[in-house]
Amino acid sequence: MLKKESPNHQHNALYQLRKVTRLFALVVVVLLVVGYFLPRSYHIERSLVIDVPKADVASFLSHASNLTTWLYVQKGQVESSEQALSKGLVLEILYDSGKKGSIQIGELGFEGYQFTVVPKAGQHKVSNEIQLEGLSSGNKTRVSWSIDGELDAGLLSPYLALFANDIAGANFEKSLSLLKGELEN
Repeated sequence: MLKKESPNHQHNALYQLRKVTRLFALVVVVLLVVGYFLPRSYHIERSLVIDVPKADVASFLSHASNLTTWLYVQKGQVESSEQALSKGLVLEILYDSGKKGSIQIGELGFEGYQFTVVPKAGQHKVSNEIQLEGLSSGNKTRVSWSIDGELDAGLLSPYLALFANDIAGANFEKSLSLLKGELEN
């Protein structure tokens, strides 16, 4: 037979529940207020040294067909093209899901190049810059890649921007590693 709880016990249980829900609501409000003041923008930088002269790295990067071999796109790839990269050239990013994004080439030169990426239709542009620095040995090149972007994911944007370096940085490290492998082989 079940015991009937006393009214005092029910009152205590409701009081505890009320305390927990108020504490939860307070935490949510604090997170919203803090998130309001955090930036939605992010900056990511990665670099590595490749055992190849700067001229060879610049030449390799100037061909659109080489993008497919080193530019890592999670669950997708850059469209293949036999053209030389030139200012204004737009290439599609094709995802396994059927969605598309794009890469538009900006400034291009011996010191590096700039391009913008729209990861998927309707998302903000992400500015990318790759700089090439010939090292004193003459046969090594430091390749530095930086990106700047802004997130538009509603209330989560500022918190995602805080972790963008860790989240997206791994993709850039993989791309640079693939570039190094292509050039050093």
